[in-house]
Amino acid sequence: MTIRTGIGPRGSGRRERWTDPAVLISLAAVADPDRALEAFARLLDEIPAEDLALHPTALRLAGALDARRSLLDPPGDLGDRWHAVATVNAFENGHLVDRAAGIVAQLRDAGVEPLAIKGLAVVPYYGSLRDRSIGDLDMVVPAEQLDVALSTLAAAGFPCPTIPAVQRIGRHGAGMRSDDRVSFDLHWRLGRKQPITQRTLMHPGRDLWARGRDARSTGLDVPGLTVPSTADLLCIIVLHDLRLSASPSGHRAADVHRLISAGDRIDWDVVERTSASFGHRHRTSTWLRELAASFGTEVPTSILRPGRMDRRERLSEWGERFARERDPNPSTTRMVLGWTAAVSAWDLRTAPRYAIGRLASSWDLASTSEVLREAVRHRRVAAGAIPPRPHRTSGD
Repeated sequence: MTIRTGIGPRGSGRRERWTDPAVLISLAAVADPDRALEAFARLLDEIPAEDLALHPTALRLAGALDARRSLLDPPGDLGDRWHAVATVNAFENGHLVDRAAGIVAQLRDAGVEPLAIKGLAVVPYYGSLRDRSIGDLDMVVPAEQLDVALSTLAAAGFPCPTIPAVQRIGRHGAGMRSDDRVSFDLHWRLGRKQPITQRTLMHPGRDLWARGRDARSTGLDVPGLTVPSTADLLCIIVLHDLRLSASPSGHRAADVHRLISAGDRIDWDVVERTSASFGHRHRTSTWLRELAASFGTEVPTSILRPGRMDRRERLSEWGERFARERDPNPSTTRMVLGWTAAVSAWDLRTAPRYAIGRLASSWDLASTSEVLREAVRHRRVAAGAIPPRPHRTSGD
């Protein structure tokens, strides 16, 4: 068995395999026994046990590693250190859940609808508060409720500097810290601000709240808090990981593996629609293919698209995402969409026979127009004016 822990750099034209300690730690923590043992053996060959105990991914997944102590047979006092860290994580997670309950109650009283994401939403899928560290509290609020949420959090002990409207366009959220050292990340967009060609910043749709469920149904004792459906949460985690790598990396690979294997039925049609609305249908498919290859995760073939995305499919995908964008400044939105499409077009056409002058003078502008036309088409489909175009499947 060969564990694949990465892919070659963009534009390299070939796949590479290397040892990523964060991925190997995740494999040891959540993968099937054979993969876990192989990954752990490779870890010990490359990293001293003392350093392994302090690796950020090992600290985050210390409880899951400790639960496999008899399987992995860690050398020296490494197992005892996992157990100690897991005990601390359980205590801190319990404190964070209690603080989240109080914060959510105040937000709800102010008319704000928080949606949990990332660690707070995924930790119930591990089965125990000790298995995965939450780290900080991440919640998303609708953009129209942002000002009320900020003022409510400030009154609750989470001060945040004033964020001008023009800065909100290019930011995903704001980090805050209370006097008792609880970190809170308030998001009004999903993803992270990165170079425009990486395309990992988008507005959350209200359908995420509509498909969500009460946190208490997952075992998280936070009344009034909504958590995304398992399918939506999967897409959100992948979206955040795509800002770092086209393949699964670190604890997020473990998170998605746990989501898929925890027993909850995943609506893969929702995964398809949500990843498309994020503008990352094809990249999500590639990410899941890598996860299945490395972790043995059971991903249905219907969600796995062909290895390369053709020009029309990418233009359609971006048009669908742009059709969903809602921004208080339409002129700024049009400018950002145009430049994004132009830069994306530049990335798409990499064959040597296309000179830079030709790209700059014709193809970029043509593709900008095509993407915006696709946005109009998707809006007309949503309005029922025209039928949708069938999606290409992996068998095509």
